[in-house]
Amino acid sequence: MVTEVSIDFGSLAYSFNDNFSFGVDINYNFGNISTNSVEFIPEIQLGTRELNTSKINGFNYNFGVMYNKKVTEKLTLFGSLAYSPQSNLDVENSRNITTVFVTSTFNAFPQEDGITQVSTSKLKLPSKFVFGAGIGEVRKWMVGTELTFQQSSSFGNRFNDITNVEYENSTKISFGGYYIPKYNSFNKYLQRVTYRAGFNYENTGLIINNESINNYGITFGLGLPLGGSFSNINVGFEYGKRGTTNAGLVEENYTNVFISLSLNDKWFVKRKYE
Repeated sequence: MVTEVSIDFGSLAYSFNDNFSFGVDINYNFGNISTNSVEFIPEIQLGTRELNTSKINGFNYNFGVMYNKKVTEKLTLFGSLAYSPQSNLDVENSRNITTVFVTSTFNAFPQEDGITQVSTSKLKLPSKFVFGAGIGEVRKWMVGTELTFQQSSSFGNRFNDITNVEYENSTKISFGGYYIPKYNSFNKYLQRVTYRAGFNYENTGLIINNESINNYGITFGLGLPLGGSFSNINVGFEYGKRGTTNAGLVEENYTNVFISLSLNDKWFVKRKYE
């Protein structure tokens, strides 16, 4: 499968006071999604290829509110609410079915132009609510949880002709936190490292062969300070399991490794000494 989808976006935020802030972002999605599948019998040289291509474009919107308040001298309470209304993206579909010659190395070469079907449809992006809450000591530790509810039952795929796939409303719960032994330690590097861990469980909203597809995972991570700056290299590891072996389906065990760079520094500060 080849996916080439780009997003142009604009964001706007406003702080009502020291505790409340509101934001909205507008995304314009455009690009192509292509899927290529070949079926053949090993004893027969010719097989069949199905090539599906979709051109997608359209807008979607996200709204969010954030709240934070100090409840004691050290502890701060955090809360957030985000809402994404349902959006419909315009899709131009092209499906080509043709005969292919399959080599011993499983390369497929078309033998004719084949039959091409062209259609238009709507790709539904379901509405979503996200609630978050946490408590902690700034630059020391924090624990939090996040609940996501998505109206996945209204989701529509590109062609709407897949017979063994249905959709249901999905939910996801995540829990995690971080700990920094001493963020301003200058002689002990490990005390300035940010230690992170989390857990998540998700009912994906996808039903295949009447079986709900669930996913869960655990994550661990480190935020490694760079020299004497405020920047960090973030590394993370995730282990998870998705799917089920019921109804002839596949259960997947997976691992992910994440590496990112956070650049934080003071810019355009006038020198006191030349």
